[in-house]
Amino acid sequence: MVSDAGVLVAAVLAWAAFVYKLRHLRQRAAGPGAPALRALVTVLGLSAILAVLSARMVAVALDSMLGITALTRLAANVASMGTCLAIVAWLLFLSRPEAQARARLGLHVRVFTVVVVAVVVLFCFDHPPVGSDNEFAGAYTYPFLLYVYYGVAAQVGLAWRYASVADVPLLRLGLRTVSFSNVLGLGAITIAFGSVVGDDLHLGLPSSSTLFKSVYAVGSTLFVLGMTLPAWGPRVGLESLWWRVMRWSASRRLRPLWAIVTESCPGRSRSRDPERVAVREPTQRRTTSGRDLRRLAATAVPPHARGRETGGTTS
Repeated sequence: MVSDAGVLVAAVLAWAAFVYKLRHLRQRAAGPGAPALRALVTVLGLSAILAVLSARMVAVALDSMLGITALTRLAANVASMGTCLAIVAWLLFLSRPEAQARARLGLHVRVFTVVVVAVVVLFCFDHPPVGSDNEFAGAYTYPFLLYVYYGVAAQVGLAWRYASVADVPLLRLGLRTVSFSNVLGLGAITIAFGSVVGDDLHLGLPSSSTLFKSVYAVGSTLFVLGMTLPAWGPRVGLESLWWRVMRWSASRRLRPLWAIVTESCPGRSRSRDPERVAVREPTQRRTTSGRDLRRLAATAVPPHARGRETGGTTS
């Protein structure tokens, strides 16, 4: 019940993010970046559906109503694979030209189609009932887990690589969060794969359903937060906090050089402290930088002290 509550919390967050980004898509449906935004909305919608179907109470109710064993699990598996494909599409449209991204996406779509057909065919021949102690069972689970593992591993690399070249700090932080959530997703898939192999080989392994759902709920929540962070972060002041911390960090690194300038030319440099300028006067829209201090040192520091300046900037 606790794990179901966590999954449903992730579902609520995903639905809220889906509605929030859908409004943006309607406003910018024909603008630049629309393909990536459409992929993002698709990701959030499929993530919300997947979270709802993954709750045990929902699966039991739907299977009883439809009269087909493990049908809800099949639907959740297909939604999970679709989510992986949509995430790959989102990252491709973000990091590549649109024509090149569509060409690469076509290959992923063909692989996805083949795997979905294989999963459905295997489900028709073998779909044992799933329970609280065996969330994943049946031969159709193996191609599903292999595809998701491949997709999530690709997402980790794509998100981390794009984050390394992103200029917007909250976009960079959001992509790092997505990468970390995908690492948790790989852990959840490994847990599920071990559970299936243990049941099929009768290894007598303890149930891992609660652990899987807990890791999945945390990973899904971080994933939704990371994907939407660039949109809601500035509204709650995270971007200004980020730059404030960066200015403070930069001023701390400039302390050695500032100390040399202050010692060599006290009347000219002691009136302004780098940390006060960088942190306490943000309205001036300008902070003391290394270039400013080096220019001041070059003109004000005596020649015999310039060796100390070099040592101060590299220490």
